[in-house]
Amino acid sequence: MRMQIVAQGSTKRDRERREWGLSVLIDDDVLFDTYANPEALESYFRLHHIDVGKIRHIVISHDHWDHTGGLWRILERNRDCAVYVCRKTGGELKERIRSCGARLVEVGESVAIRDGVVSTGEIDGTYAGAPIVEQSLLLKNGGTLAVVTGCSHPGILAILSRAGRLFRERIDFVMGGFHLADADAAELDGIAVMLKEVYRARTLAPFHCTGDAAISFFRKRLPEATIGAGAGDEFRFNNAADSWEPVK
Repeated sequence: MRMQIVAQGSTKRDRERREWGLSVLIDDDVLFDTYANPEALESYFRLHHIDVGKIRHIVISHDHWDHTGGLWRILERNRDCAVYVCRKTGGELKERIRSCGARLVEVGESVAIRDGVVSTGEIDGTYAGAPIVEQSLLLKNGGTLAVVTGCSHPGILAILSRAGRLFRERIDFVMGGFHLADADAAELDGIAVMLKEVYRARTLAPFHCTGDAAISFFRKRLPEATIGAGAGDEFRFNNAADSWEPVK
C-alpha cells in the first residue's frame, strides 16, 4: 500500500490564493479530501501522473471549502465513484454530490472504504464555537495503523483514541492537519507526551492547519518522529519492517 500527498496548502499566502487545504491519494483508487482550488488540484494530478479515472472512493473529512473545492471538477471527469461524507454534514453538500451522479455514502459509525482502508466514522468537534463533525482515514497493514487526518477539529488525540478503540494495531504513522495553530506550549506538550508515551507513533507528518509553531514544537520535542511533508511526497508500507517509509 502507498499514499501520496497530492496537494496541500499551509501558508498565509496559500490561503489568500485559495490554495489551502489538502488532498491525499491512497494507492490509485482512494482520494482523501479534494483541496480548495480545482485548477491547482488538476495541475497536481498532471504533475504526479494521477489518473482520475482510477479513483473509486472519495472520502471528505468535513465540509469546509478547503477540503471540498476540487470535488466537483473530479466528478465531472469521473462519476463512477462513491463519495463518503459524515452523516451530520449539511444537506447542501450531499444534494450537490447526488446531482453530479456520484454515489453518496453517509458515514455515521466506522465503515470500511475498501480492503485495508477504514473511516473512523464521524467524530464530533467544534469550530469557531459551532459544532462540526469530521472523519479521518485509518490504513491497516500488518500489525500497524496509519492515520490520515483532514483538520482534526475534534482534536488529534480524540481521533487517535477512536482509532485505538476500533483496532488493536499499533499506530505507526500520523499524517495531515492537526489544527494546533492556536495551541499553547502546555497543550502541545501534553499532545507530544501522548503521541510518544501512549500511542508510540513512530512517524508524524503534520502540515496544513497544524501551524508553524506547533510543527516546530514537535520537531524539537519529538525530533526522531517528526518529519517535513508536502505535495508530491509519497510513502509506502514496508512489509518486512512492518512500518511506513518515505519513498526517496
